[in-house]
Amino acid sequence: DEARLEFLKQFGIEVDGESLTSEAFTMPDNFDRVILGYNELQKKQGLDLSKYAKKRVTRYTWRVTNYDPDGEVYANLFVYRGTVIACDISSADPSGFVAPMTLVDKNKLK
Repeated sequence: DEARLEFLKQFGIEVDGESLTSEAFTMPDNFDRVILGYNELQKKQGLDLSKYAKKRVTRYTWRVTNYDPDGEVYANLFVYRGTVIACDISSADPSGFVAPMTLVDKNKLK
């Protein structure tokens, strides 16, 4: 868990360790339009989920404590065999945002 927290810190993101949730799942073989769109975000930061079709991955999610928009913001890491294969920061608001971690708006970090 400490390595995952260090990964987040390199982007200036601080999280509430108590808010950690995790979910293991199998990446689908055929991506629907939602996953294809999410993968396009990942490609902007040099990651590509298509390499992990049919693989068992784990998503870790934390509440971000130092981001300053309205509402809750979360950091997500998708990990396969100890390697981060996708990551994002997102608003809990359904009309909010999802952004690649490498493109986090530093002006909104406290």
